[in-house]
Amino acid sequence: MSYIGIALFTAIVFLDCQSVCRSFDTGFTLGEYFMYLYGGIKKYVPTPGEPFKVPYLWLLNHLLILYFTLNYTSADLNGFGQQTIYRSGGRVTWWLSKCSWQVIAICMYYFASWAVLVLLAVASRETITLEITQNVHLYLDFGKTLIPFEQIDLSTELLLLPLLFTVSIGLMQLTLSIIIKPAFAYIISATICIMSSHTQSPLLFGNYAMAARCNKVITDGMNATVGEVSMITLSVLCVALGAVRFRRYDILSREE
Repeated sequence: MSYIGIALFTAIVFLDCQSVCRSFDTGFTLGEYFMYLYGGIKKYVPTPGEPFKVPYLWLLNHLLILYFTLNYTSADLNGFGQQTIYRSGGRVTWWLSKCSWQVIAICMYYFASWAVLVLLAVASRETITLEITQNVHLYLDFGKTLIPFEQIDLSTELLLLPLLFTVSIGLMQLTLSIIIKPAFAYIISATICIMSSHTQSPLLFGNYAMAARCNKVITDGMNATVGEVSMITLSVLCVALGAVRFRRYDILSREE
């Protein structure tokens, strides 16, 4: 059911974006539909008369996926998972299998979302390319771009970095869920997403998942390579720390 939920959410986003382009009597490329969902917002600079605009679609994409993958591990520990641990040959093996499931599940959510965008774009006879044109200004204020729009290639920022961000935060959330209650782990994940949208900082990895804040668009933007390395490092650290923690995890006490 959760995959149906993410597919419906993506379809609604597509139709909303399409209504925007129709209001301006223009067509969008597939890349601009991706930008509408994954692009985020430009760097926010507090100024009088310019309130912060919450990137609802960007936030909902990450928060929905993180919510859908929240309780599987904790629920499994209270059920068949205990038998699996005893039969799998060790706690570390079980933990690594759950981390693998987390990564695969998040990737599947993204693939489902991408498939919906592509299918609807094909059905609507849109231009099937990831090229970003000046039409993007109809719904997203890029500010001053570094290079002409016809030369902008944001493939990595639109496809890889949002996925990497959700994976890294998902693994962090999974690790936290065996230290604190899953609900609190989710609150921490949501807080990181919200803070990332408000403040541009290399310590808030959500900034790397916003194409509108990349250094191909703004002079002080985020570097995609640094983002990839940072989020992969966070993922590896979370898996390792989780393995150490789970070796001493009191399953029976936690269940009670």
